[in-house]
Amino acid sequence: MAVAAILLASLLWVTRAPGVAGYEDTPLRLDPSRAPRQVIMALPGLGPARVGAIESARSASPFRSLDDFDRRVKGIGPAISSSLRPHLRFPSP
Repeated sequence: MAVAAILLASLLWVTRAPGVAGYEDTPLRLDPSRAPRQVIMALPGLGPARVGAIESARSASPFRSLDDFDRRVKGIGPAISSSLRPHLRFPSP
């Protein structure tokens, strides 16, 4: 888990830089279409099976939105989607 935490801290995209007001409340966010398996595993509610489902779904095409992610990844329900929302980012259209 320590390795995953280090990877998470080094690979996630920070939405604000340190020193900016509100930085402490800003979650780290990642693009589930591009993030490495180990980083995705560090997110809440995700184990090997769900991460495998994410990898399988993203191999067809990148995720465009949270709705697209929810629709295409098997095993992601409302509770997990809600817990992941602050940690995911998707490319702008």
